Amino acid sequence: AAAAAPPPAAPLEAMLRARAPPKPAAPAPKPANPIEAMLQRKQAPPPAKLQRIVSGEAAPDPKAALNNLMKARAATDGGAAADGAPLRDHPAMKPFVKLLRVGLPRPAVARKMAEEGLDASLLDKDLDAPPDAATLRLLNKEAPSTTRQWGGREAKKRASLKPVHWEAIENNTEGTVWAHSGDGVDDDDKAELHRLFGVDHSKTRKHGSLQPKHKAEEEACEAKRSANIAISLATLAKPFDGDLSAMLRAACEGAIAHDIVEQLVPMLPSDDEFAKARRLYRKSGPETLRIPQKPAESLFVAVVDLVQDGEFQITSPNDLRSRLQLLGDALSAPDASKKIAEDAQTLIEAADGARTSKALAECLRRLLDVGNALNAGTRRGDAKGFTLASLERVAATKSTDASAVSVLDFAARKALTGDGEHDLEKLEPLLRAARKLELRELEKESTRLARCSAKISESALASHAAASGLAEHVAAASQASSDASSAVLQCSKFFGEESPDCAHLFGALHDLVARFQAARLKVKADEERRAKQALEEKRKTPEAKRERRRERRRGRAAVDDVLRAVDAGKK
Repeated sequence: AAAAAPPPAAPLEAMLRARAPPKPAAPAPKPANPIEAMLQRKQAPPPAKLQRIVSGEAAPDPKAALNNLMKARAATDGGAAADGAPLRDHPAMKPFVKLLRVGLPRPAVARKMAEEGLDASLLDKDLDAPPDAATLRLLNKEAPSTTRQWGGREAKKRASLKPVHWEAIENNTEGTVWAHSGDGVDDDDKAELHRLFGVDHSKTRKHGSLQPKHKAEEEACEAKRSANIAISLATLAKPFDGDLSAMLRAACEGAIAHDIVEQLVPMLPSDDEFAKARRLYRKSGPETLRIPQKPAESLFVAVVDLVQDGEFQITSPNDLRSRLQLLGDALSAPDASKKIAEDAQTLIEAADGARTSKALAECLRRLLDVGNALNAGTRRGDAKGFTLASLERVAATKSTDASAVSVLDFAARKALTGDGEHDLEKLEPLLRAARKLELRELEKESTRLARCSAKISESALASHAAASGLAEHVAAASQASSDASSAVLQCSKFFGEESPDCAHLFGALHDLVARFQAARLKVKADEERRAKQALEEKRKTPEAKRERRRERRRGRAAVDDVLRAVDAGKK
C-alpha cells in the first residue's frame, strides 16, 4: 500500500514560521591564545572616518571646513550666494542674529562682532536678502572693516596741560564772532603754556585703596559701653552742668540721691579701663596727654584725677566702687526698710484674714461635701480634707449633661451664711496683693541691709551722716520680715500645707474666692431672670388682667371725683 501523506500543518503555525527571522550564523571561534587575539585586532582595518582624515579627504578642523565652504559659495554666480539663502542664515551671522532675537541690545551685538573680527556694519544690511559679493567678502573677512574696532586699541597719552572747561558750539558759526577763527597758537606760545599750565600727574592725589589708611586712635572704653554711659550721663550730670568731677565728689560725700549713686556705680571704670585712661590721658600728675572726646572717657579721667588726688582715702577704682556701694545702700536704707514693712504688713493681713475667714472656710467645706458625695463608695470617699494643689481640679469638675455645671457652681447655688459674701469682698484684694510677694525677697533685702550696716560700722563711713539711724532701720526691717514669715507659716499649716510658699498658698485661695464670687453673681443673675420671667407669666393670667381692668376703673372714678369737686368749688 502506498505510504500515507503527512497531515497538513495548521495555517497559524505556517504563518509564524514564515515570519520568524533566520537563525544567526554561528560566530567564528575565538582563538584560545590571547596573543593571537591581539594580533587580529591590530590587523583589522581602521574605521572609515579615520581613514578619510588620515588620507586628507576629510578636514578635522570645522573652522577650516567652514572657510572652504564660504569660499566655494563666494566663487559661484559672480560672488552671489549659490543657494539664495538670506544673510541671517549665513553661518557667520547666525550667532549674532540669535543674540538679537533673544533681546540683546544692538550696540552690544555690534561690539561682540567687532571683537570676533567681523564688520558690525553687516547688521545694517537687509538680513532677509541674500548677501552680495561685497557682503560675502566682509563675512569672509577679506575686506577691511569700516566700523570701529573694539579690540587692540592703544590708549592715547593723556594731555599734560590743565584743561579748560567750556561748552563748545557744535552748530554753524557763520555770521557769528566765531566765523573767522584765528591762526592758533605758535610753538613758542605752546611751550609757554606747557610751562604755566603743565600738570605733573605723579603728584596728583591717589584715590581708593592707594591712599594710606588712617589709623584709629586707641580708646579707653569699648564702643557699645561708651554709648550706654553717654546716654546715662546726659541725665545724671545735668544738675552739675556737665562737671563730672563735681558729680563724683558729691557722690562720695553722699550729697546726692541713692538712686543716682546706684546708676553711677556700674559706669565706673574697671581696672583695665582705669589703667588705659591713665596711660592715654594722664601721667603721674595732672598734665594732659590727650583730650578725651567722649563722655565715658571724660568720666574715666575724672576717676583717675580723684584717685590721684587721694581724696576720701580712695587709692584705687575698687575703693571708689566700694564707697559708693556702701553709701548707696545706706542712703536707700530708709526706703528699703519702709518697703519691707509694707510688704510684710500685706502678708500678715492676708494670712490672718484667710486663717480667720468663716466665709472662706465655708466655701472649702461645701466643696468637700460635694466631693465626698460624688466619691461615695470609692476609695476617695469620706475624705477629711484636700490639699490646695488639688483645689483647681476639684472646682473645675463638670457635670456630664449639656449644662456642664462645675462643682464650684453647684456649691455656690446657696448664699453664704451671715455676712459671708461681704467678708469675701474684703478678703479678695488682700489675697491678690499677697500672691505677688515672696518671703525670700523680704529676707534677702533684710539681710542686705544688715550686711551693709556691719560694713559701714567697720569702715571710714561709720561717722558719716548716712550711717546715722541705719541700725534702727535694719532692726525694723528684720522684725517685719520675721513677723511676716511667722504669719505665713501659721496660715500654711492651717490649710494643710507644709512649706510657706506665698505664690502657691495665696494664689490658690485667691483663685477660689474670685471664682466663687463669679459663680454667686451668675446665680443671682439667673434668680433675677427667673423672677422677672415668672412675673411676666403671672401678668398674662386672666385674673391678673381682670385685676388691672378694675384698677383702671377705680383710677378713672377717682379722677372724676376730683374733677367734680373742683367744679363744685368754682361755683
